[in-house]
Amino acid sequence: MRYQYVKHVCIDVFGRRSLSFPYHAFVLSFLFLVSGCAKHTDYFTAYENADFESSFELLKIKLSKNNDPVAQNLLAIHYELGLGTMHDYQKALSLFKKAALSGLPVAQFNLGRLIESGRSSESSLADAYGWYCASWDNGYEKSLPYIKNLEGQMFAMEAMDARERVADLLAFSEANQ
Repeated sequence: MRYQYVKHVCIDVFGRRSLSFPYHAFVLSFLFLVSGCAKHTDYFTAYENADFESSFELLKIKLSKNNDPVAQNLLAIHYELGLGTMHDYQKALSLFKKAALSGLPVAQFNLGRLIESGRSSESSLADAYGWYCASWDNGYEKSLPYIKNLEGQMFAMEAMDARERVADLLAFSEANQ
């Protein structure tokens, strides 16, 4: 709901006058805490409030209901950074790979970043380069500096093979969905 502030009076989009929004937020949050209903029901709200345990559990529930690539990517970030759970780079790698194979560009970038860091069982600059290129090809602009950085560390033939390998993986995955 959008509000227009006039001193301590708040006018909502329907023209109703009430006390200011911060006061309402304070009263509602106090009642929420007192009633014991402070558990978050939305992943983003939990994450923004640094309630990583709740956001982790909400993502696991969302993922169990459907194989949502966005949820897979976000859950992988939780495993990679240890937010609401222990660090588990293998689970992060597996979830990033599932989301990346579904075509999610940010997951393709994150997979390349995890592979390049060497914290997973797969640590090949060529594979990281391939995933960065896939994310770039799908419109994720943040991957370009990573591509340029790795191009300076690889032979041209190695880079071309990596791009083809990832493109083949994506085509195979798309064909089997």
